[in-house]
Amino acid sequence: MFNADITDYLDEIDKKALRFHSTNAQIREQPAVENREKIIQQNHELLTWLTDQLPQLKIRFAPYLKFRVWT
Repeated sequence: MFNADITDYLDEIDKKALRFHSTNAQIREQPAVENREKIIQQNHELLTWLTDQLPQLKIRFAPYLKFRVWT
């Protein structure tokens, strides 16, 4: 249905979302973990990246949807 660029992009979103879920679990379940600050930073970077993808979805999927007006 989609070209490889879209399937690769969705795979990247999936991998980063799973990693975000994992870092969230590490932060919650291991509050005294040695590298907590590093995990928190990774979690923040992943959340920022995922949030930044929301406006990109319109751009990436627009060629496949072909709506006359997309607001």
